[in-house]
Amino acid sequence: MGSEYSKLESIKDAIQNSVFCYTNKEGQGFVDKSDCQCYLAGVKNCAAYLEQFKFHRLYSELEKQGLSRIQIIEEIEKRFNWDKTIWIQYNVIK
Repeated sequence: MGSEYSKLESIKDAIQNSVFCYTNKEGQGFVDKSDCQCYLAGVKNCAAYLEQFKFHRLYSELEKQGLSRIQIIEEIEKRFNWDKTIWIQYNVIK
């Protein structure tokens, strides 16, 4: 029983010390709070978070026009300065 309790405490600690981060170079997801720049700065709706919404909105619009995924990504590259993006660079595979 002691080892199960220890495992549960370990999981609980991991959850309490993590946050969902949009600026993670390995892609968005849960990271240690100390590894998320936005969390450390006290920012809830960071640029990467907002960029994600703009990307998904534009992707949906282009998809409704019947464009293929490759065409959509090419069009998104034209509209966003790809090298200066945060969320797109870390989460979208060309």
